Amino acid sequence: MKKLLNPLTFILLIIAFASVVSCQKGSDLEPTLSDSVKPKPTILSDTLKGKWEVSYATHNGTIDEGSKGLRMIFDANGTYLLVNTGYNGTWEFIENKTKILIDKNEPAFKTTWTIKQLTNKNFDITFNSPFTGGAVAWKMVRYKF
Repeated sequence: MKKLLNPLTFILLIIAFASVVSCQKGSDLEPTLSDSVKPKPTILSDTLKGKWEVSYATHNGTIDEGSKGLRMIFDANGTYLLVNTGYNGTWEFIENKTKILIDKNEPAFKTTWTIKQLTNKNFDITFNSPFTGGAVAWKMVRYKF
C-alpha cells in the first residue's frame, strides 16, 4: 500500500492548520467600525450659542460679586442679549477664534474677550473692563430659565 502523506507534507499541513487556528478574528490588522468613524467637527458658534450665567468673577484679582449672576444669551447670528439689563449687543470671533470682539461698533462698550475655556457647559474668559480698565475674569455656566 502506498503512503498517502510523506512526512514533509504532513508537517506542512500541521503548520498550515496551526496558522489558521491561531489567527484570531478581530485582530489588530482588521479595520473596525470605530476606526472608520470620524467625529463631527466642533463649531464654536454652536457651542457659544445659548444661555450663560456668570458663576464666578474677579476684578483686578478681587472677587467681584457685582458681576456674579449676570446672564447672557448668545445667538449664532452674532448678537447677544444681556438679560439683566435688556441690552442687545454684537459679538464676533477674532484671532483664529481664540478671542471674541464684543460691541465693535459701540466705543463705550467695545471689549475683546480672551477665551480660556469654551465647552458645552463652561465658558471662561478674561478681558479688560471697558469701564474701569481693570483685569476681569469670568467663569460662566449654562443656565435654564
